[in-house]
Amino acid sequence: MKANVLKVLVPLSVIFLCGNTFAAEITATAPQQYIDFVTGSVADKTKLLSQLSISDDTPELVLSIPEEALEFVQDKVPLLGSGSGMKELALAAIPVLQVTSQRQGALLWNIFILFDDSQIKVAVLDALSVAVTKNKRLVSPYLEGIHTFVAETTATASQELYSSIAAINLLGLMADPSSFEILFRLMNSSVNPELNQAIEASLASVIPSAQPALLRHITQDYYSVAEKYRLFLIVQKNDKISSLFKAELAEKALSATIIKTEDVSKMAPEALSLQLATVQQIHESDWTRAAAIVSEYFVLAQEQFNLGLITREQFLGVVTCLEGLATSHSVSALVNYLGVLNTAAAQKVSSVDEEVLLAVIESLGALGDKAAFDNLLYVTYLPYPETITTAARTALAGLKW
Repeated sequence: MKANVLKVLVPLSVIFLCGNTFAAEITATAPQQYIDFVTGSVADKTKLLSQLSISDDTPELVLSIPEEALEFVQDKVPLLGSGSGMKELALAAIPVLQVTSQRQGALLWNIFILFDDSQIKVAVLDALSVAVTKNKRLVSPYLEGIHTFVAETTATASQELYSSIAAINLLGLMADPSSFEILFRLMNSSVNPELNQAIEASLASVIPSAQPALLRHITQDYYSVAEKYRLFLIVQKNDKISSLFKAELAEKALSATIIKTEDVSKMAPEALSLQLATVQQIHESDWTRAAAIVSEYFVLAQEQFNLGLITREQFLGVVTCLEGLATSHSVSALVNYLGVLNTAAAQKVSSVDEEVLLAVIESLGALGDKAAFDNLLYVTYLPYPETITTAARTALAGLKW
């Protein structure tokens, strides 16, 4: 506390020993609100704080009232317990405390630990959230403690819900990369939609600063495909993350799903959705580095399409992605698939999906690679409809030699 505050407090402590002279002096020196606070009962202090209004011209002594009230609570609760009006006094003081120093931040955190009360904890977390918007360093020392609190309370009784949400929201405001792990683990830990919404929102705020960790976690086995898919969608919707990072994440996620796929027919819907979402992101970002992975997935996608696990439109999206990437991997994958379709058509033309076949032919024509010549030429010899053979001739005419 500053020196001029001490000069006032010392005379106040001896008013009743020294008589009216000192009383008159302190009355003339200190604002009446401060005098009422110092001399009032706990109930009086609480009432004064509940009516306290802070502005730019508020006297320094009046500004110190919330801090002194919380210091009083901090000193007395270990002796008196949280009764005797202590909780009410703390709840009145916390919202009007102007946190501008590490000392005040520590005081708030001490109050947070001191009370096993959700209402107090929410009030402290809200006050710390306000402090974060001004200076994150005021709250940084308590980040690990907030992580511990969130981990311990997220799956507990409903009375902890709002304090858990307040803590999770605070982590989002801090946007510290160390919060990624705890938030990612909690993402599917609760069936409460309000809690999950808070986790997703905070995770979205943390992700831009935690990109290296995200790239590691998207490939690791101890997280479910459903969690990875949900996380990937959060990244996709985040405007603060570059499309290049989104594409790199998509490449790693797609690669991981391909490695883990043994029986296509038993793939979980989330795995199928994740694969398709990653291909879409790679296409939108024009991430040519992933062409080999997309070509490898294309083989799986053919089987998924044949089994009815993905729709024609979804499968055609993979074809479009390969065309857009326009690499030798794309050409090889499409040429090989056209060969598969031609072989099937030689046995039974009706077994071939004409819309898919046409898309493959047109993509090869757009790519213009001469490696497609033999299979495109074979199309013209098979009993396909005229629209197919015409498309094949057009594609052949556009090949680059």
